[in-house]
Amino acid sequence: MNRTIPRAGARRAAGGRQQGFSLIELMVVVAILAILGMIALPKYQKFAAKAKMAAALQEISIGTAGLDLIYIEEGTVQRVITPEEIGLPSTSNYCVQRYLNASEFWCVLKPDSVLGPNPTIGFLRDSHTGKWRCHAGTGNGDQQLIPQQCRY
Repeated sequence: MNRTIPRAGARRAAGGRQQGFSLIELMVVVAILAILGMIALPKYQKFAAKAKMAAALQEISIGTAGLDLIYIEEGTVQRVITPEEIGLPSTSNYCVQRYLNASEFWCVLKPDSVLGPNPTIGFLRDSHTGKWRCHAGTGNGDQQLIPQQCRY
């Protein structure tokens, strides 16, 4: 049993197997992953911001039917209306604040690095036709983040 210890830096015989990756190979893989991450992260953040706006729109859209019922029952609305009266939940996953009156209601979303400060989404009622129109805005003015039906 004659075992010899190879010298440091010595190469293996042609028939020997490689037992790991070299430092250069690992650095190349890490660099490729970093480049892919730099490309994918902004796209993911933009997609998540658009999803937040769409979810907030879905959450508050039921309020249009609730306000229409109040208009049908009372004619002109001269009182304070609570969100619960028109079917909006008392707590929200997306809305930090709500503004509500007889002809409009708004949801102020949580500030976001992509949406900017105080992004809003809501509905305005046309006084002549009685139809509701979605309206939204981001803190940074990026119209691509707003749901299609709310762009103006």
